[in-house]
Amino acid sequence: MVADEVRNLASRSAASTAEIQGMINSLQEQSARAVSAMAQGRNQSLRVVTQADEANGALDQITGHITQISDMNIQVATATEEQSSVVGELNRNVEDINQLTMETADIAHHLTESSRNLQHLSGELDKLVGNFRL
Repeated sequence: MVADEVRNLASRSAASTAEIQGMINSLQEQSARAVSAMAQGRNQSLRVVTQADEANGALDQITGHITQISDMNIQVATATEEQSSVVGELNRNVEDINQLTMETADIAHHLTESSRNLQHLSGELDKLVGNFRL
């Protein structure tokens, strides 16, 4: 009976050892998978960090371009204001020239009238002087 018990214990020990070995093997496989998953996660994290750095660089470039565009818009607005001012000045100058032209035409008309009057008076003087001839 003792021999049977020993065999039973040996058999159970062998079964337990096999079961424990199976558990150890399973744990080792799961650990290996976990290590592999962590390595993949680390690699993905590194890729995400790289992509985030690239995105940050792109955003910096976009910000720089927006600043340049804003500066150009300010320059265009300033130039437009200056041109508007010049156009306003030109319009005032054209109005002044138009006014001077009208005044010159009026003066020319008066000069023409005065010239006609002088011509008429000259004719009258010629007649009067003709009366005094000896």
